[in-house]
Amino acid sequence: MQKYLSGSARIFIIGGKPKWIGNVIHINTNEVLGDRFRDMNLYRKMLVACRDQDISPDFLYWHDDHFLLSGVKAAKFPYHHKGRLEDSMKVRTMRDPYRDVLSNTIKTLLQKRAPVLDFDTHCPMVMNKEMFLLTVATVDWKRPGGYGVKSLYGNLAGVEGEYYPD
Repeated sequence: MQKYLSGSARIFIIGGKPKWIGNVIHINTNEVLGDRFRDMNLYRKMLVACRDQDISPDFLYWHDDHFLLSGVKAAKFPYHHKGRLEDSMKVRTMRDPYRDVLSNTIKTLLQKRAPVLDFDTHCPMVMNKEMFLLTVATVDWKRPGGYGVKSLYGNLAGVEGEYYPD
């Protein structure tokens, strides 16, 4: 981020923060451990971000396994998807907990008559706080397994992404 990202004034870390990272704003959250709670934790962190007045209305949502290899402007970051959610589900084994996440996401999007693109790629994504709360925060997050946060947001918010293999 330091080398290739421009147009970003501040970096917030929500959740755990490694001791070696500096020059960031840290917001600690309680996380539930285990693979089955990964996406629920991501959702809770997004709620914290959307309710924090110091975070801009539009912000770049970034995971710890996202990396830049060339220069990009934060506000112009493209939206990427990796195809249809159904195709992502086909490559998962029946015992894979992420299969439940995909299944829940597909069912919810179909019920809401939304597209079913898989935005849960290893790429950052620009999010709008108000749009997140109007879309993703309206689904039942008590459902075991949770949902793909970025896929719900992208499809329910009407994001037109470009295909980019994960």
